[in-house]
Amino acid sequence: MAIDSGALNTISSRRNEHLVQLMYLCRRLAPVRWLILLICFHLVFSFAYILYFANSFNLGKRVVTLHISIILCLIATFTICLGSFLLFRPVREWRPTRFLFALVFAIGFSLLIILYFADYIGNALWGNNINYELAAQYLLGKGIFQKELFLLPGKYYLLLAGGLIAVFSGCFWISGSLFKSLEELFSPGRPLSVYRDRHRIIRSVPSMFIGILLFGFIAFESTRVAFPYRDRVLLREPIVSFFVNPNGVNDFISYSKHARLEGEEQKNRAAYPRGQSFDKKNVVLIMVDSLRADHMGVYGYQRQTTPFLTSLLKSGHLKKVETAMSNCADTNCGVMATLSSKNLAKQIPETFKLPDLLQGEGYNLYFILGGSHRWYNLKDAYGTNLTYYYDGTGSTRYDWNDDRVISEGLDGVPAFSGVPSFFYFHLMSAHSTGVKQDEYRKYLPAKNWIEYSRGEFDSVSITNYYDNGIVQADATIEKIFQSLNAKGYFKDSLIVILADHGEALGEPDHSYYGHVNYLYQECIRIPLLIYDEGTANYANLKYATQVDVAPTVLDRLGLSIPASWQGQSLLRSDSRAYTILQTRIYPPSYAVVYKSDHAVYKYLKHPALGEELYELESDPTEKHNLIGTIDPEIIKNMRSKLEASLSEE
Repeated sequence: MAIDSGALNTISSRRNEHLVQLMYLCRRLAPVRWLILLICFHLVFSFAYILYFANSFNLGKRVVTLHISIILCLIATFTICLGSFLLFRPVREWRPTRFLFALVFAIGFSLLIILYFADYIGNALWGNNINYELAAQYLLGKGIFQKELFLLPGKYYLLLAGGLIAVFSGCFWISGSLFKSLEELFSPGRPLSVYRDRHRIIRSVPSMFIGILLFGFIAFESTRVAFPYRDRVLLREPIVSFFVNPNGVNDFISYSKHARLEGEEQKNRAAYPRGQSFDKKNVVLIMVDSLRADHMGVYGYQRQTTPFLTSLLKSGHLKKVETAMSNCADTNCGVMATLSSKNLAKQIPETFKLPDLLQGEGYNLYFILGGSHRWYNLKDAYGTNLTYYYDGTGSTRYDWNDDRVISEGLDGVPAFSGVPSFFYFHLMSAHSTGVKQDEYRKYLPAKNWIEYSRGEFDSVSITNYYDNGIVQADATIEKIFQSLNAKGYFKDSLIVILADHGEALGEPDHSYYGHVNYLYQECIRIPLLIYDEGTANYANLKYATQVDVAPTVLDRLGLSIPASWQGQSLLRSDSRAYTILQTRIYPPSYAVVYKSDHAVYKYLKHPALGEELYELESDPTEKHNLIGTIDPEIIKNMRSKLEASLSEE
């Protein structure tokens, strides 16, 4: 086949022409090359981070697209605003200007790096981005000095500090060249200036800002509309989630569904019958953060981590649910499931909750809580009409997560006056960030799992540390009992003790620490204990979840249970065969628990790990995945139950 030399010459000519044009463009843009290089470095850095971030937490490509679009808009806006100062001759001629410009660039880039660092740590530890309210608690309150900031190994902070020093050094090193680039682009009269003359200035400024806003809006809308999961992609994009602060109690629910549920809850409140005759017992709810049932002596653990609770069990007044599970693996939805008897898909701050109902029946409401309950808007869900509210942020003597704040808060509660009262206590002793007091260091050596670098974990030391926290929680519960008794609230009261979720301690089959991300038993099997000196018969002490707590309380008092609540009273026989559990993070993991006459099956569906199936009676620690060996009909039924549950949402 003959080769057409004319065609080859044409291709070569066009290639040379393109090369010449490229070289001309490079020469043309040479005066602003340092600004271009800085912007390109920023974009490459942000793209590399958001890609790694999205892959690490299974967020999908749309979060990457949205983030880069926002970064482009911010860079353009930032550069235009800064360059516009060069319209003023005194600014151009003032010698320190170039250093100030470099400082502004360095600060902006550094703040983004800090946000990236904080978001990655936040998602790794508790499954959420940092928002402005949470940041304000640490920066403007005493929380900046709290123990949590020192839990991570020092090398991470050294790495962060090294990166920030490099950013400032680099920006000051190129400050002169950067300033010249900005002069070429924005000073009047320069060949490349967007402000070459007065008429161009009038036209350029509005059009550039309109273009930037339009680009950002299109990027946001295209990502939001295309996003297949409840229109809340904003939740995990670092910059928008910081300012919009959507990571609250209802962050799992779409805006349209929230409006519908809010209307339903208003009807539920209005429809509840008032003026019922009932037993006006004081009700006490004690929730211990991150408490696992299988590490408690009262549940048969080989260590006597709960001597006080064990003594109550022996007295015959403490009822123990053998297998209790949290409805998810995270504090917000665990607390809300307990107070509202609603699964995650129906939890909103306006839900008609147990304390709301009791307040309508004349109860005082006392919330005394370890930790900060402004954590992702949880306090907002408690309501504003509480008789008394005290959490760790109000302490003048202790850190937020020190359970000695419970005694401090109880000091503000008056003696019992005959008005029935509802108490909610939240303890942090067992949580990884909870302050551990020396007097409860029973098992040694003991070290928090957060303090280890990846791959260096010592399971014995970590377990000792966790068990010491349970010993401390048990002692704190005893002090609560004593204080309530001294103030007159204890007599003939109903006391419920449970956890918001469990805590993984690097179990060999799962190699995971913490909670939030998974629904394995170590993350969701919790204690559920009821102290009741009466003669009531609890027909179901075999299996329950958090949504069963509120119905049980009302049933024990003799009040009617709202039809909208999803749990069942433990005073009645358990009639359900299936339970649906899930995580609050995106994308969610799901669990379906199926109780037959002879077995309890747990089906897991995780976006990264796929499907798993365990039989909990014979395999409580989930060592043997039965997904490929069990009767396929069982798996089919559990899948269909999950699909039906999701379709109802």
